[in-house]
Amino acid sequence: TIYMRFKLIGTTCYIHGWAGGAGTSNATDFKISLPIVPNPATIIRSYCIGYAVDNGSTTQAIFIISGSDNATNLVVCKGLTETQTSWTASGGKYCNPPTMFYEIA
Repeated sequence: TIYMRFKLIGTTCYIHGWAGGAGTSNATDFKISLPIVPNPATIIRSYCIGYAVDNGSTTQAIFIISGSDNATNLVVCKGLTETQTSWTASGGKYCNPPTMFYEIA
């Protein structure tokens, strides 16, 4: 379970998340729903580097907010690449999303 807090100041949404523990997933990607949809007209890809756990192994991760593809998600990419499909399709997964911000519509 990923817990997410957010704060809205004007049209800027600040997010901060943390893991409540590992969850089991059969998906090969890792996405977290954003609390408010980004403004697709003004957002550019926002990146942060953090860490995640995939099937019990700690790994580096890139967290991406994008206004075009996956417009309503914080996408977690395993390793230091933008590949979304490299997660193990079994076992426990979790991450601690870094504090990020983006503009809303």
